[in-house]
Amino acid sequence: MQLLIPPVSVVESFLARSGAGDAADSRLTTHCMLVPCEKGTLLYHTLTGALVLLEGDETPDSEKTALARLHFYVANFFDENRYARQLQQMLALAQSAGAPVTSYTIFTTTDCNARCFYCYEKGIRRFTMTEATAADVAAYIIRSCGEKKVTLNWFGGEPLLNKRAIALICRRLSEAGVAYKSTIITNGYLFDQVTVAEARQLWRLKSAHITLDGTREVYLRTKAYVNGDSAAFERVLDNIDNLLEHQIAVQVRLNLNRDNDGDILQLCEELGARFAGKRGFSAAVVLLRQYEGDARLFPSQELAVSRLLAVRERLQSLGMLFVAPLETKFRCFACIADSDNAMAVYPDGTLGKCEHFSESEIIGSIYDDKRDGERVRSWKKRKADTPLCSDCPLYPQCLRLEKCPNLHNDCTELIRQLRIKNMTERILKTYREKTE
Repeated sequence: MQLLIPPVSVVESFLARSGAGDAADSRLTTHCMLVPCEKGTLLYHTLTGALVLLEGDETPDSEKTALARLHFYVANFFDENRYARQLQQMLALAQSAGAPVTSYTIFTTTDCNARCFYCYEKGIRRFTMTEATAADVAAYIIRSCGEKKVTLNWFGGEPLLNKRAIALICRRLSEAGVAYKSTIITNGYLFDQVTVAEARQLWRLKSAHITLDGTREVYLRTKAYVNGDSAAFERVLDNIDNLLEHQIAVQVRLNLNRDNDGDILQLCEELGARFAGKRGFSAAVVLLRQYEGDARLFPSQELAVSRLLAVRERLQSLGMLFVAPLETKFRCFACIADSDNAMAVYPDGTLGKCEHFSESEIIGSIYDDKRDGERVRSWKKRKADTPLCSDCPLYPQCLRLEKCPNLHNDCTELIRQLRIKNMTERILKTYREKTE
């Protein structure tokens, strides 16, 4: 038996005090995933984060004593889901007490140079962060980060429409000695060579998430750029190349819907021919999410998931599928919305907890320390468990928020199996990295 990843220490210490595995009559925890691999069987504990490799004839029963010490075995009476929820709540409170803000999702503008039919920001007020406000945002970050390293997530609208604000904020942070890195969600159209060079040096940009909705004609029709550029598709692909050459990782996001089904598979081939094997490039496919209006969804979840899996399998065969690493820390928060370490900053300096609500759900401002405590707490409320939760191995890492607008926040057996498949891929990726 090989221990590839040890348990997270804080979780292990709490479990040790709980006596969960002391009883002679014990069972394998439901928080364990068993995954076959080349050398045997992997056991991943979704609560503690421990990853174990059983080789040859080794089985969980034959290694029960060693696995029990790692909390893979618990007493039959132990309610591990209840314990996981209590542990999450307790550690979240501990982390939140006086926590500095270290992650900032910054809207440089709510305007955009594209007009995607599915945009959830359709109809909102279009306005741009001024230089004066950008300077104030930098001052707010310096004041609130507690001298910790921060992550700046550039968002919009299309954040590159206001590169001046990005540069100003980064310059002020650098001058103040604040350690930072940044990421961006963008359509990639404005990433010319000068911008990429500045992003690498001044913005300290580590990764860019760029959406491609199909091959050239589908892409142009979906993005509907306001300048009508018929070469926009080729321009974005060139910009991706330029980002990769500057060691900035690019994750292409493929938004799958009933209109581009089939075309997305052709796009996979085109991306594979150009980017497969290039360091820093990956692609992920997601089902188009309907926040309001007609998002051209599939007629059934079964069909949607089957088409999604077909695209994933093709990306995987091309060596381009993005697979997230396993969690290295105990997960207490779902996203920025329920974390006190994160904040969304809008173009006028107002603050929120979710990037999908830039006009509503305002909790305060960069100009003072007053916060709408009731609204902040409302974003921390978790959805009640369902019968599917009782035996779900993913329970410790599944944090569903009541106010989340994401359709997949409502789990079904089909969605659960898709998530289990995703986790299986993450486990295998980590195993191969540890043993190669």
